[in-house]
Amino acid sequence: MAITLVVTDLDIDSAQSVASTLASAQVLALDVTDPVACDEIVRQVVDEHGRLDVWVSNAGISKMQRFIDIAPEELVRNFEVNTYGVFYCGQSAARAMIALGTRGCIVNTASMAA
Repeated sequence: MAITLVVTDLDIDSAQSVASTLASAQVLALDVTDPVACDEIVRQVVDEHGRLDVWVSNAGISKMQRFIDIAPEELVRNFEVNTYGVFYCGQSAARAMIALGTRGCIVNTASMAA
């Protein structure tokens, strides 16, 4: 069975850079803070490849600032990407896996900043 990795990122150039190091990869733009976009990406992957076996949520941001220096808008953006994005993507992937009857795997990663 051929394995295809789909690399997503809001920054398409970064996604392409990662994909270029892999044997078989597709690149798609994704804003993980948009639940509709997460659903659309999952739907596109399933439509093109017929399945979704593994979803890895690896998006994360941090300026690594001191607690007292984080502005409210920075905190909101961190939660949007690091918490809501993981939730939206995982939820989209889980829905697809359930609909397909896939015994798949959803992996969520975090950095030290988490």
